[in-house]
Amino acid sequence: MATLKGFDTERYQQHDAIIKKLVAEFNSDKAKFVNSTSEQAKAIPNLTDVLVKSWAIQESGGGDVRSLAAWSKDPMQVNVPGDWSDYKTGIGLKKPLTRNEGLLEGNIRAAIIWLCRKGFGKSAQPPQNRVSGSFDGW
Repeated sequence: MATLKGFDTERYQQHDAIIKKLVAEFNSDKAKFVNSTSEQAKAIPNLTDVLVKSWAIQESGGGDVRSLAAWSKDPMQVNVPGDWSDYKTGIGLKKPLTRNEGLLEGNIRAAIIWLCRKGFGKSAQPPQNRVSGSFDGW
């Protein structure tokens, strides 16, 4: 995976293998990964590991205590109590009581699904709930 300029310390490379694995899984079967129809999946562009990694850095790449805690468990901050939606139970999460609950790989997987669902509508409902069914973009 590419090392992003300015983010070349070992810390920022920690999740590369998981991100690469999940992006490959996503790209190989988008319909299964996000639970969309095969027609909807055709409109979803391939995801890149650089996009996912840069998103993680944006959300929790700081050096403060809160960012460091998020980086180790929930780098995309998808599993946050104050930002909860019942639709998140459908992507493998359970409503957290505190920040950074769950497992790293599960949270990154859920974040990728959530990102894709946002491409079908800002509410991030399952793609099947989208009347037009079209993917608007990342």
